[in-house]
Amino acid sequence: MSVLLCDARGDAIRRRHYIRTLLARQVDGFIILGDRNDLRPSLTRDIPVPVVYVYCESTDPGDLSVLADDEGGARLAAAHLVSLRRKHITHITGPESYRAARDRVTGLTDVLTEHGLTLAGSAPLYGEWSQRWGRQATRMLLAGSPEVDAIFCGNDQIATGVADMLSDLGRNIPDDVAVVGYDNWEIFAADCRPPLTTVDLNLEQLGTTAATHLFAALDGQTRSGVIRQPCRLVVRESTAPPSR
Repeated sequence: MSVLLCDARGDAIRRRHYIRTLLARQVDGFIILGDRNDLRPSLTRDIPVPVVYVYCESTDPGDLSVLADDEGGARLAAAHLVSLRRKHITHITGPESYRAARDRVTGLTDVLTEHGLTLAGSAPLYGEWSQRWGRQATRMLLAGSPEVDAIFCGNDQIATGVADMLSDLGRNIPDDVAVVGYDNWEIFAADCRPPLTTVDLNLEQLGTTAATHLFAALDGQTRSGVIRQPCRLVVRESTAPPSR
């Protein structure tokens, strides 16, 4: 079995070129990989072989899309913080235009509501997926809501910036403020000080699920709709019950 990889870099012309080239080489099927968990136009009508979409959702409900369950992942993070008796939980995340960011907010706020809590600071702080935004947002947040005792971040880069600023402001992690990231990106999560509790997207399993369904389609067992792959929580040293 051979696997051919092509990177269209978000360019429609480049994508059409790759599709034509791969079809000319008589490939048996396609896995279309997105760069975010958002809706994307279906390409299936242009491809006469089985197609599975992964880390993106086709606009055609007749296609099969395999997604990370961002809402479920956020619920894991929120439930973990609540179990640690954190009462003033807030959220710093990336651009609101990203479906993943919105889904994570939904998962977080649903869990808080179930436990009679509200989001500290009254609203999520949307910004960039960057350490710089994590630092800026933390400074703004604590200036207005010094009671915050837990920060759930939209990704590990933001969380690393949050941890840096908390340290600069003299807040101990996790005694004063617990911090949770998202993605389990090793270069940030493991090297953060302290090492970061975070949500793992199970990307390897996401790929395995997509490939399994592509092989099934090649055998005539087609499926449509959306599969949401569960995430998992990786607990490290940035979360613990409050010290007082």
